[in-house]
Amino acid sequence: MLTFLPIVISLLALVVSLVGLAYTARNYAVTQRPHIGITEMPFQLVEAPPRAIVWKLVVKNVGALPGFLTVRENVARLTTPSTTSTLGSLGGIGEAGTMVMPGQTVDLLGQYSEVGGPVPMADILSGNAMLSISVKLSYTFPSWLWAGVRAYNAEIRFHTVKGVVPGFVMVSAKAN
Repeated sequence: MLTFLPIVISLLALVVSLVGLAYTARNYAVTQRPHIGITEMPFQLVEAPPRAIVWKLVVKNVGALPGFLTVRENVARLTTPSTTSTLGSLGGIGEAGTMVMPGQTVDLLGQYSEVGGPVPMADILSGNAMLSISVKLSYTFPSWLWAGVRAYNAEIRFHTVKGVVPGFVMVSAKAN
């Protein structure tokens, strides 16, 4: 019985070491990668009274490594009780994608003008029409252990509440 005791102690030490290694590798995988998402949603109302709105979704890499960002979807929709219209975007990084270094930002731009639009700007500001934006991003990054592909999806709405300054609100977001 005593002859097996050193072997049991050695096996237990090996198990503890392997659990520690797995824990350390997981922490490294979480911290040493890009973390890319929408950090700001500034906008500007054009003219007084407003006849148009221009917005910018600021996508930032807050992680420790660079990531290659691809915009899968950047669609703005204007919804009224009777119809839904898809709005065009002013531009972005395009389908080819771009490398985003740690701390770097990329702007996704959009606009709506009541001139030629389906509803007056007053309907959006009063809440009678809903302006929403759907954004789907994916990014890859180099890793010495494995290649990583991550996704970020967000639903954003222009929100108006009486007595509160209007603005964009992130309704939902999902990242992995």
